[in-house]
This record gives sequence, C-alpha cells and structure tokens, in this order.
Amino acid sequence: MKLNVQIELRPDDINDILCTAFEGGVDYWCSGFVGMDGNLELIDDGAVEIEYEYEHVGYGGTLQVKDDDKTYLLTQEKFQSGLQKWIEKNPDSVEVHHNYRNKYTTLDIGNIDAGDADCIVQYALFGELKYG
Repeated sequence: MKLNVQIELRPDDINDILCTAFEGGVDYWCSGFVGMDGNLELIDDGAVEIEYEYEHVGYGGTLQVKDDDKTYLLTQEKFQSGLQKWIEKNPDSVEVHHNYRNKYTTLDIGNIDAGDADCIVQYALFGELKYG
C-alpha cells in the first residue's frame, strides 16, 4: 500500500539539504554555482542577508549550477521535484514527523547525507542520475 503525505518544506530544510550537497556531495561533477534573486523577507530573524550562494533557492531564487558541459538552473520547483523523485526511489531512507498540535508533517533531513543530497540535486537538474 502506498500513501501520499504532504510535507511542510521550509526554506531551512532546502538550505540544509543544499548545504550538504554543495559542501560535499556534488563536488566531483559540479564545477561552480552562483545564486540569484530570492525573497529576503523569508530569511530567519537575526540574519540580514543570504550567506551562501545555494541559499537563494531556499528563499525562492535560483542557482546556476555548472558541470563540464553546461549551466543548469536550480529552482525551488525543480528542487521539490528532485526531492520527490529521491523519496520515491529511496522510501526506506525517508523519515517524517507529524506535529499534531500544529497539524503539519516535516521531513527528517538529519538522515540525508552527502550522497543522498547529490542524488536529490541530480534528479532536480537532470531528471536522472547523470553522475556516479
């Protein structure tokens, strides 16, 4: 039996997964990345600006990601699509938590390692695993 669960994906969740990807997961194929745009009003209290390039995606912007051949654009929509595909292909790696008081479900991103984050980014950019 399969169940579809709607998950609350916060900017910090996206940023944490992308941090894991770009600080260790994709470095064997990614030759560079540059962030653009984003809604700065979504930044957490106490922070005044986007600190890392990949954080643009978490705040609704885009990330130009380069490999040896081309430059690709990573958006929130593409990220969500890549995450969904990774979840479908790795159901045993996914852990969710439901907050009954506030009635939302979140993904436990603490279980997503650099290899997983690499796969999520590849699914988001290429629709498949192009590298490794």
